[in-house]
Amino acid sequence: MKTVVYILIAATMLSSFTACNRSRKSKNYNNVAAADSTSAFLKSAVAFGNAEVKYGSIALQNSKNSSVRALAKMIIADQTDLLSNLHKLASKKGVNVNGTTSENEAYHLKSLSAKTASAFDKEYVQLAVTDHERAVKLFNTAQNDPDAEVSDFAAKYITQLQEHLKNANAICQSEGLK
Repeated sequence: MKTVVYILIAATMLSSFTACNRSRKSKNYNNVAAADSTSAFLKSAVAFGNAEVKYGSIALQNSKNSSVRALAKMIIADQTDLLSNLHKLASKKGVNVNGTTSENEAYHLKSLSAKTASAFDKEYVQLAVTDHERAVKLFNTAQNDPDAEVSDFAAKYITQLQEHLKNANAICQSEGLK
C-alpha cells in the first residue's frame, strides 16, 4: 500500500514539473515596458530642456556676471538644438511631449525672477549644477534603453550635458557661488 502511495505522489510531482516547464504563449509585456521607458525618458528630457532654456533666458536678463551669462547662452543654444531633436524623436515614437514641464519649474522660475546680482548668479549656477547632474543621470540610463534610437540619442547628447555640468561647477568654484 505504501508503494502505491509513493508511486502516486511521484507521478503527481512529475506531472506538475512538466506542466510548469511547458512553453505557453502569453502576452509579451516587454514591449510595453520598453515603450514606457522611452516615453518617460522623452518627457523628462523635454521638461529638463524647456526649464533650462527658461532659466537661461532669465539669467541673460538678471545677471551682469560674464561667466554666468556665457553659461546661460551656451545652455540656451545647446538645449534649443537638443529640444528640436527631442521633439522629432518623440513625434516619431508617438509620444506627446507638448506642454511638458518639470515639477519644480514654476517654483524656480519665480525664485530666479525675484533675485538679482550675486544672489541670482548663485541660485542660477547652483540650479544648473543640480539640474545637469540629474540630466546626466537620466541620459546615462537612457543609453541602455531597449529602443536603439533612444539609446543612440542619449549617447549623442550625454557629452554636451557633461560639459554644461563641468562649466557650471567651474563657475561655482571660480566665482565662489557654492
